[in-house]
Amino acid sequence: MRSPRRIGDVDVSPIALGTAGLVFDTSHSAASRAAAFGAAIDAGITAFDTAAAYSAAGEPHSGERMLGDRLRAAGVLGSVAVITKGGHSRRGDSFPIDGRPESIHSHCRGSLAALGVGVIDLYLLHWPDPEVPIEESVGAMLELQRSGLVRDIGVSNVSLEQLHRARSVAPIAAVENKFTLDGTQGEILLAAEAAGIAYLGYSPLGIVRDWPLFVARPEVAAIAAQHSADPQQLVIAWLLAQSPTFIPVSGASKPATITSTADAGGLVLSPGELAALGAALSRHPARPDA
Repeated sequence: MRSPRRIGDVDVSPIALGTAGLVFDTSHSAASRAAAFGAAIDAGITAFDTAAAYSAAGEPHSGERMLGDRLRAAGVLGSVAVITKGGHSRRGDSFPIDGRPESIHSHCRGSLAALGVGVIDLYLLHWPDPEVPIEESVGAMLELQRSGLVRDIGVSNVSLEQLHRARSVAPIAAVENKFTLDGTQGEILLAAEAAGIAYLGYSPLGIVRDWPLFVARPEVAAIAAQHSADPQQLVIAWLLAQSPTFIPVSGASKPATITSTADAGGLVLSPGELAALGAALSRHPARPDA
């Protein structure tokens, strides 16, 4: 993998592992989940992303509990970055957004207990609550930080204007959004880079809407052959090259795919290759809501 990236004052791997799929895909067994985490750790991944909302029905915080248990069993809990999110939860089959300060505090206490840690490395507001000013939600997170329960705070699924409003209240270490090619996320990425804020891009391969067409492009095939890489790795490498603050959050759940994705962190493309891939991606962009 290439040089570490930073969240706040902490170095992390250039690729983070997102764990939503390991929670919501019920085909996973305890053994397959353990294998996925083992592959990530062996590949050098040191940032793991979860959320209060990543839970089985009727089992609040179960995704965070799984993450804490797996990292503890591997002996790395406390030496890797644990990222989780509040202000969004699961109740049966619904996923309500609740950014009230009292709810943020309650979610954080539940996350701490489920993870089995005394401090959360990075705590994010999962979604801005349309009924609660983002300043109030972020203010509650600042209280948690000042209480020593959270090391760094961030926001997720925000617009550029919401990011600015959040930063007016508290130091924001990270923003976690789904990167798109429509220009809006590019503006947020530039603002994050200028401010030294990590940009966590979830569902990174979602920028390609039509994979067969993308893979069939001659320039994509040529670059893949030149680097003995697959097209998915090229997309990850292209995203990493967009900014030194960009950290793709991979949702891979199979050991081989996790390893392949982590390997993309060491793939360095030339300016010409990056330009060619950018042009190919722009011809087959994903819809912002895809």
